[in-house]
Amino acid sequence: GLNIHGIVRATDPPTFLVAIMGPLTLLPLHTAYWIWQCANMACLIAAMCLLIGPRSALPIWVKFTLAGLVALYPPVASHFWFGQSKFILLLLLVLMMRSLKRDRAAIAGSALALATLMRVFPIVMSGYLVLTRKWRALGWTVAALIFGAAVTVGFAGFSNCLDFIRAIPSIGNASWNLSITHKLRHGKSQFD
Repeated sequence: GLNIHGIVRATDPPTFLVAIMGPLTLLPLHTAYWIWQCANMACLIAAMCLLIGPRSALPIWVKFTLAGLVALYPPVASHFWFGQSKFILLLLLVLMMRSLKRDRAAIAGSALALATLMRVFPIVMSGYLVLTRKWRALGWTVAALIFGAAVTVGFAGFSNCLDFIRAIPSIGNASWNLSITHKLRHGKSQFD
């Protein structure tokens, strides 16, 4: 009975749905919610540790100041309130950055590939790899993307993956977004 306002295709990439959301749907709602929130918190904490942890060479007062600012930053609270999924990306991109700095091309490329498979837009970071001539990391990115795409197709099915590709134009379509916004503003709930 959930009114999805004319959305007929998934707007999240198939890898995200198969790897993250699929397993959560097998759990009771309350349990899945808390696992999701704890996973988000763990990703945020891990990313912050990588950014401002012992290897960052920042003074301790700067580390505490940055940690406090992150905790007070309104979009962080909003992320948890709406159950968003961007802290996974944050962790993967920070892991990529740290791995590049330590010349660990396999980890950097694999992290970028996984981030791309989860959300698509991180693929633009491969431009950075080209500009900085990090060819090994770029090679690992391509290899991991091919492997990850094959695994995703194996689990999600070719037609489901194709449906996501077909949905891409409608996701960015202004009329689709305005239609949803109009319905939500005029009191039509998701459960109508």
